[in-house]
Amino acid sequence: MIAVPLTDNDLVVAHRAAMLRVRRARETHAYNRYDARGDIDALNVTGCLGELAVARYLRAPWVAATPRFAHQPTDVAHVQVRTTPLGNGRLLVHPADPDDQPFVLARTHRAPVVELVGWILGADAKRDDWWRALQPGRPCYVVPNGALAPLDTLPGVTP
Repeated sequence: MIAVPLTDNDLVVAHRAAMLRVRRARETHAYNRYDARGDIDALNVTGCLGELAVARYLRAPWVAATPRFAHQPTDVAHVQVRTTPLGNGRLLVHPADPDDQPFVLARTHRAPVVELVGWILGADAKRDDWWRALQPGRPCYVVPNGALAPLDTLPGVTP
């Protein structure tokens, strides 16, 4: 697990980016692809914090909230980022997610420090025995933390 400390400025940038994403989604009537429930503002802030931490770790640019954000093929560099506010949260992958892209799990429960737990390729995450419905009506693949590879093995990472 890698701990990525974010600065106060990073927190402000992530919050502003999240609010821009929420506003644009409401203006265009774009809804969450996976039917997320709860505080949409908080979910977006959590996601932005995870993406920013992964960008810092990879030393990659972060496309925070441009008008073309929804059309980006990945979240950061060549990876998809899944973020949870839970200290024991797991990586969630959906059937329509790309098979050929790596997915990184980030946890924000210790913010401003974000934990990057590990990664797995989309195709490898889609195992029948990992199929669960953590919330009614929202099944997905729930990847055990022990199945995630260390981040230093992620293709394209130079330590």
